[in-house]
Amino acid sequence: MLNWIQPGKPTQNAYIERFNNSFHREMLAAHLFHSLARVRQLVDEWRHDYNA
Repeated sequence: MLNWIQPGKPTQNAYIERFNNSFHREMLAAHLFHSLARVRQLVDEWRHDYNA
C-alpha cells in the first residue's frame, strides 16, 4: 500500500527532505556547471561522499 505525502507536510518524509536540502545546498548552490560531463563527475563524487 502506498502512502502519499500530503501537500505542505514535508515532515511526513523527513529523510527525502533532508536529502533534497543537502543536495541543493552542497551541489546545486555551490557550483557553476559548464558541461554535463562535469555535472556527472561532481554528482558522482558527492554521492560517494554522502553515502559514506
